[in-house]
Amino acid sequence: MSFNHVDFCSDSKVITDAFHQDEVDVTETGHILSRCRRSFTSHFTNSMVKFNKRQSNEVVHNLAGLPRH
Repeated sequence: MSFNHVDFCSDSKVITDAFHQDEVDVTETGHILSRCRRSFTSHFTNSMVKFNKRQSNEVVHNLAGLPRH
């Protein structure tokens, strides 16, 4: 299954930056991100992972009527 034009937003700049790095990270987080990158590359075309400030997420949650965590 393949998806096209899907944008993933994270409010964690550290994770977003680490997702885009090609460096080998032998930590548990590095292994998880490596698996995420492989899945992302094989299942999503014309898609991106980007950083989104938390304030923007709060506005979206308020507009959607979703509870904030």
